[in-house]
Amino acid sequence: MPRDSVPEKGVKAAVTAATYPLPRACFTKESWSLEPPDVMALFNKIRRNGTPLAEYAGVSPMYGIKTGFNEAFIIDAATRERLIREDPHSEEIIRPYLRGQDIDRWLSQWAGQWMIFARRGIEIETYPAIKDHLSRFRRDLEPKPHDWTPSEGESAWQGRKAGSYQWYEIQDNIAYWILFEKPKIVYNDIMWNAQFCIDRSGALINNTGYFIAAEDPWILACLNAPIGWWFAWRRAQHGKDEALRYFNTFVDVYPLPKQQNDIDHIL
Repeated sequence: MPRDSVPEKGVKAAVTAATYPLPRACFTKESWSLEPPDVMALFNKIRRNGTPLAEYAGVSPMYGIKTGFNEAFIIDAATRERLIREDPHSEEIIRPYLRGQDIDRWLSQWAGQWMIFARRGIEIETYPAIKDHLSRFRRDLEPKPHDWTPSEGESAWQGRKAGSYQWYEIQDNIAYWILFEKPKIVYNDIMWNAQFCIDRSGALINNTGYFIAAEDPWILACLNAPIGWWFAWRRAQHGKDEALRYFNTFVDVYPLPKQQNDIDHIL
């Protein structure tokens, strides 16, 4: 029952009126849904007539970038300009950067921030201004040695987590980094309403976001459609404060019409 429909008096009668039978076939190995039969009929029709997103797009969503210490790698326009003045080569690895709050429905609202994309294997000596900038944060950037033990008066490692990266590199290995440069659909993993947009700027995104390496506006329209949110509310994982979590396990199988004129069959 919707919380606004619960009466102050006569709760028993309201519950009786809202009660409906569910066939035993509803209780399978999959997550159970206790929706009314007409709701389940529409839900199953959408899923039955749609194509899983990963199959339709030919690719699964990919994770944003986790630097391990954003204070060093995320810079503003003034810092970018200074680094390029000091060494023009710096521009090669400074890329526009979208935060979670910059990703909106249909369009992103870039806030003018940039990321120093010092990915794994970078020749840092080629970028002296970048190296000098990052060296100011070296203590916080050092990866934790596997054999590290705290000394007296030291309770925790001051740098980043253990790993095979260098202190001047971003923390995670982004093997698919080239896909950021292509048009892509970006979104957050936590949403209070459907907010998907296409980015054509080659922007990097943070680790709270995902992207689908596709420019297909039909995919975008289906993900942003009210019926899509209706479906997600009944299948995606629920988070705090009525938010939904758009994990890959859900987005991969999100049902899309095969062609635009197929929408009539789903609705």
